Amino acid sequence: MRRDFTPDECAPEICRRLDGLPLALELAAARLRTLDAPTLLRRLDRRLPLLTTGARDAPERQRTLRATIEWSYDLLPDELQDLFARFAVFAGSFSHEAAEAVAGGTVETVGAVVEASLVKALGDARLLMLETIREFALERLADVPDVEELRRRHAEYYLALAVSAALDTDVPGEQRPEIVIPDAANMRVALTWAFEKEETDFGLELLVALEQFWVFGYTEEALRWYGAFLERAGAAPPLLRARALRSFGSSAHFDGQFDLAERLCKESLAEYQRLGNEHGVAVLLHRLSISALHRGDVSRAQELSERSLAIHRRLENDKGACQPLSLLAAIALQTGDRARGVALLEESAELAARVPWRWWRAGTVSALADVALAEGRAAEAQRLVREAVDVALQISDRVGLSWYLSQFAMALALEGRTAEAGRVWGAVEKAAAFVPGGPWPRDAERLRDEIGKLVDDEFEDGRRAGRALSLEEVATSIEHRAVASGNFVQVPAGSAVTTRRRPSGTTQDLPSSPASSGYRS
Repeated sequence: MRRDFTPDECAPEICRRLDGLPLALELAAARLRTLDAPTLLRRLDRRLPLLTTGARDAPERQRTLRATIEWSYDLLPDELQDLFARFAVFAGSFSHEAAEAVAGGTVETVGAVVEASLVKALGDARLLMLETIREFALERLADVPDVEELRRRHAEYYLALAVSAALDTDVPGEQRPEIVIPDAANMRVALTWAFEKEETDFGLELLVALEQFWVFGYTEEALRWYGAFLERAGAAPPLLRARALRSFGSSAHFDGQFDLAERLCKESLAEYQRLGNEHGVAVLLHRLSISALHRGDVSRAQELSERSLAIHRRLENDKGACQPLSLLAAIALQTGDRARGVALLEESAELAARVPWRWWRAGTVSALADVALAEGRAAEAQRLVREAVDVALQISDRVGLSWYLSQFAMALALEGRTAEAGRVWGAVEKAAAFVPGGPWPRDAERLRDEIGKLVDDEFEDGRRAGRALSLEEVATSIEHRAVASGNFVQVPAGSAVTTRRRPSGTTQDLPSSPASSGYRS
């Protein structure tokens, strides 16, 4: 709208003609940059009656809104009409870069469509087409001459984006799930395209490229995709099949389907062994050691983990070595060798910081916080958990965030800060963001019992208040309080937990955690 615009006698009539619909009013207001109000009203009078005579079975307000969208679209020049239609290939929000690379927009043409209010400009240089408008644009997309090439280009763009996030276990370098999460809807569109076009290898590549993303709480969806694509994957290249089976197994484990996960990992291991791929073999030996530990076969778990670690050491693969180190730490802690368990956890955390692998570092620091909690060192546990919370916020890991906040609640309760503990605990309970194969199902009862011994009326008051808050709100608030008090400490790698003895009178067992038990893999 023009800065010098002031409502005149036409304004009430324009609002009436548009039924007061916010989106319709926004589209019309955008035209006041180039039209005066009387001209705008005349154009509405000419266009809306014509368009609202059809589709008599549709609600009048719906027909008015559609008519306004079509009216605004008709005012675009041909070049911008074509670009508007091409934007319908995207789902949810999309970046300016994607608008240019996929749809062929430029800074100027994208800006013009935004100026017409047919696409919204969001923060972080992203764009959004509202679903009501996208429905209209999809009708126009079907008439774009190169629509099939456009859809392929869309899928290829998002595969490249997923690969760049390094969420596949076989890919070295830092994992960056935060660059994938805003485009989750477009990833799903790309997977749907691959399935419909029977581009099976493409679909498997994209699924594997998103391996880490799925375990952030989307395992049920992942299992459906893997099952559908692998059913068609008889002729898939052996390495791709090995990677897909491994990734499928990861989602199955986090979904709580442990027998399926073990079977898939065995199939994947066999494929990697046939290929002579030592890295893949080492990864799968670790995955199978998790299954062995889950069954209670500690000696088998230790043997497999040691073999995995030896291969990673020989290959000088620090990212790979992080994982069996954590599982060997879990075994040491469970068998009473605290000093060895802590040392192995610290080594895993140090390697994860060096790679860097933030997700693994967060899980391992969380495991060290478990040790501190078990020994009654609440302040140290809080410092450790804050680092894990910070990472979980960075990478949008709500599953991990739920676990770390539950640890933080326990640490607060141990200090007698029961109102604060209840507030954090209430938010965690309300979010219900855990997954069946994650830490919460194993440790929930233990944590509830421990906190239950410390619950009072203040805890219950805090708990009720916490249920009105999101995980992110609670996490941000504990970080802000730590910074304000000067207590926020980013724990240096290798110095997270010292070898202090458990205080006398502390009987709490050393717990398993996502990283120390190897489940964050």
